[in-house]
Amino acid sequence: MIHKCILSTFTALHVLVQQLIPHYEHHNISQSKYYRNEFDRHLERIEDYLGSDQYKNACQEASKAALILESNLSSFEKQEPYYNWQEMKALLIQIPKSYCK
Repeated sequence: MIHKCILSTFTALHVLVQQLIPHYEHHNISQSKYYRNEFDRHLERIEDYLGSDQYKNACQEASKAALILESNLSSFEKQEPYYNWQEMKALLIQIPKSYCK
């Protein structure tokens, strides 16, 4: 039950992020946008891994995404001030606690 709740919450957040953020070519973007793209890639992988019960991989991706978010939080907040970045950070931290104890 917790798995479905976390997956559905995560999927909804990921869909929202993907709908609102254009994709950029790596060579044409600033450093903050590069990290944002990396963050988005980790979100995609987390969704795929959780959907296919590959929890260890999902935990690794969540940890990487949480580090990127922590290091770039102020930049991400400036880019998308209406996102609840703290909630997303909490969810990314919760994934390893829930699935990779």
